[in-house]
Amino acid sequence: MKYTSTSPTGSPATVATLVGVAVLILGLFIIFSISLSKDGAIQVIDKNLIIKAFPYSMKIGLNDLDIDKMRIINMKKEKINIGMRTNGIGLPGLQIGWFSGNIGKMKLYLTDREKVLELPTKKGYIILFSTKNGESIMNEIRTEASAIETVK
Repeated sequence: MKYTSTSPTGSPATVATLVGVAVLILGLFIIFSISLSKDGAIQVIDKNLIIKAFPYSMKIGLNDLDIDKMRIINMKKEKINIGMRTNGIGLPGLQIGWFSGNIGKMKLYLTDREKVLELPTKKGYIILFSTKNGESIMNEIRTEASAIETVK
């Protein structure tokens, strides 16, 4: 007499369908994340610097920025290398989140490496934000920070 094993609970078609759905959901999540992340914004509100970029928005007090060391950089010319991603999105043309590199710990909001606002913090990391309006942002930060100092 010949005995056979029980049939698997899922057929190959079921497994393939589940894998396909998972890949589709992951792909849609990546596309959704990229489309929202590219719409980053930076504002100075109520003595704070607010950066909005899905899903890595942040708020930092102006007193936590090293305002004297702010500058606009070209990462290619300065040879700033981004090493390991510790938490974030790292795609060609889009890097958002926490990274480490040859200048230390960085919070990145990068879409263009040639026009980058470098904002060192007193908390041990540097914020790098791609923008064409670096001078205006720095002026607004300095103005707001000096208003804070005047109130003290």
